[in-house]
Amino acid sequence: MTILNRVIEFLKTLFRISPRNEGRVELAIVRIAIALLLANNFLFDVRPVVESQRGLLGDAVTNQSIEVLDGLTFFFKYDYDEQPHPEGMTSLWGVRNLWGLLPESKVLPINIPLQFLADPEIFSGGGTHVSEWPFMKLLFAVMLVFFCFGVSPVVSCGYIAFIVIAVGSLRNSQGNTHHGTQIVAMAVLGHWLGYIWYAWRQRSWKGAVTMATQASQRTSFFAAQQMAAAAYVVAGATKLLRSGFAWFSESPNIAIQVLKIGNQHYYGDGDKAPFDHAQKVAAVISAYPHITQLMLGVGLFAELLAFFALYNKKLGLTVGLSLVAMHLFVGYLMQLTFPLNNFILLFYFIPLPFALSRVFTLRSKSGNC
Repeated sequence: MTILNRVIEFLKTLFRISPRNEGRVELAIVRIAIALLLANNFLFDVRPVVESQRGLLGDAVTNQSIEVLDGLTFFFKYDYDEQPHPEGMTSLWGVRNLWGLLPESKVLPINIPLQFLADPEIFSGGGTHVSEWPFMKLLFAVMLVFFCFGVSPVVSCGYIAFIVIAVGSLRNSQGNTHHGTQIVAMAVLGHWLGYIWYAWRQRSWKGAVTMATQASQRTSFFAAQQMAAAAYVVAGATKLLRSGFAWFSESPNIAIQVLKIGNQHYYGDGDKAPFDHAQKVAAVISAYPHITQLMLGVGLFAELLAFFALYNKKLGLTVGLSLVAMHLFVGYLMQLTFPLNNFILLFYFIPLPFALSRVFTLRSKSGNC
């Protein structure tokens, strides 16, 4: 086989429609992980529970656990009664303008009001007891359970995706658009689209509307992987489109942004530690600009090549670890954390679910001996 044929076969395999052969336990671990993440954000806050066990856990374990939960709790407060700067799902103008269907001067903004999600009597309210939850919140809890057990996945995933994207859009419509929750929303949306795609290919709603089959769950998981990979590829491509080669040649100028963030922390809350850290990092960047160019350049290539994670578990591990390393490096430079991105990488790229499924399988076999 010639090199060209090998490349063609590789690309065919890489961009295949059919997913890999993930096992039932592996797929279940992913669904449960996503469900727990969303439950912690929309249904109940686990942090007070952990804090109440400080005497049992100890200060070190409690503080570390709360710090991790702080990073993973991203949607819990969304008590907005207006959307002054419509973004995402709240603005059909954004969608139409994105595709350029009409000149901007001819496009009328069509805003979808989502403030009802912040109404305690509709979705955001309720205490720790299930009986206190409003209907839409209770329905969200039921849909999470359905999602875990594969019950009517098109319906359950569709409702979950709507809530996640709608609340994210409502938050972004307050004037401070950010992409911190984007990758979680894309993964959930990918699961839903995967079930729809499976039903369309099979010309049957079996496995999508009734009970999910292992084949439909694999397709859903693979679609979520593609969405997560696309988030990184688009991020890398955007950097090149907006800045071109300057992303490499002028990357040492990031020292200025590092100092700005340090000053922001210091003048915002009076904490001098981030300010001192920024001073040290900026000095190192200025002293070793080529190392900065190399490290940021490697991170950019890791984003652009994220789609290689779709090929197999080994490449998924390589790409996943590379992206986690990029997040840790950027986090050290900019004092920014990416817990949600690392969470998705851990369960969709790095084969942690596969490793856990193997452990559970071996334990069950040894228990039967």
